[in-house]
This record gives sequence, structure tokens and C-alpha cells, in this order.
Amino acid sequence: MLLGVPRCAQGEHRRAGNVAPMAWALWLSAPVGATVLAALWAWWRARPKRPLDTDAAMQAHRDYLAALTVPARGTERVGPDD
Repeated sequence: MLLGVPRCAQGEHRRAGNVAPMAWALWLSAPVGATVLAALWAWWRARPKRPLDTDAAMQAHRDYLAALTVPARGTERVGPDD
């Protein structure tokens, strides 16, 4: 090897740094990655909600029973703060 001459200049690595044979994989990785991310996002958003704890479930049941006692088209309306 000559001093000051890089190894690539001597022809030892003619194809070094060439990504042309794998260019299809680079182009394909973007839509595949986007599809995987969209599927994960949709799965995450579609998960069922966690069940209520005991106190919250009892309060929801009380609210349900209270709503059953109010007539649907009565003169007395129940506001959101009741």
C-alpha cells in the first residue's frame, strides 16, 4: 500500500457503500412501517375500557336508578348537576 493513498483507490472495495441491491427494501420499509403503526394505533384505541372500581360502580348504579325515577317528558327536568 502506498502512503497517502486510500485503500478504496486501490480497488480492494469496488462495491463498498452501494445500497442499490437493497433499495427495494428501503422503499418497502416506509409503507410497511406506516401500516404496522396504524394497526397498533387502531388496536390501542379499540381496547375496552377498564372496569370500574367498587365505589365508581356503585355511584353509576345509583345514578342509573335515579334516572329511572324521573319521567321522560315530565314537567320537572333533571339538570346535569343533580
